[in-house]
Amino acid sequence: MPDFNDILERRDVATPFLYAVSDRRAFPRLPLAAYLELLVRCSAPVVQLREKDLGRGEVSAVVRDAVGLARRAGKLLLVNSWLGEALGERADGCHLTSSQSLEAALVARKREGLEDCFLLGQSVHSIREALRAESLGADYVMLGPVFEPLSKSTPFRPLGVSGLREAAQMLTIPVVAIGGIERANLGAVFSSGALAAAGISWVREELRELSKGRTDEA
Repeated sequence: MPDFNDILERRDVATPFLYAVSDRRAFPRLPLAAYLELLVRCSAPVVQLREKDLGRGEVSAVVRDAVGLARRAGKLLLVNSWLGEALGERADGCHLTSSQSLEAALVARKREGLEDCFLLGQSVHSIREALRAESLGADYVMLGPVFEPLSKSTPFRPLGVSGLREAAQMLTIPVVAIGGIERANLGAVFSSGALAAAGISWVREELRELSKGRTDEA
């Protein structure tokens, strides 16, 4: 299985780091291609393409474009849930939802011969789920919510920094924190032992700043 830290070291990514999650719906007037170009300009060295409303017929092309843009920008590109397209277009990895089968993803990665370089992460909402994902072979987990989410409601109780720290101490694979993360609490998240802080809201803010002056911006 690939080692996230080794991959980051080869890419000269310092840890802890920011992990951006896409949300093009926040930019309804911006064409998808333009949004992807904007996305890879954000400050995060790792970007997750998470656009679940795309039609099946357009997913491969979008993933292909995102992979190319990320490579030119020197970013790692992970694809949310679309395992086949992520493998086929040689993304840096796939991020699985909490309901997706990690076992099936591991088999698919082995079949493609990408066991040493294709990351498989999974969303989890408790330390128990995180430990299970680790035991099944996940390369990292995205744990949350840490705080009350800023971009959407959730039925899950926030873990807080103490819960995040406990998870980071118990797991041997990296923990990426998500949920309610903003610039003001980044220090607390990073001091907990999390490898990265993921988010949607702060990415929106960055992209709005980057998009100022465009005639087709949101």
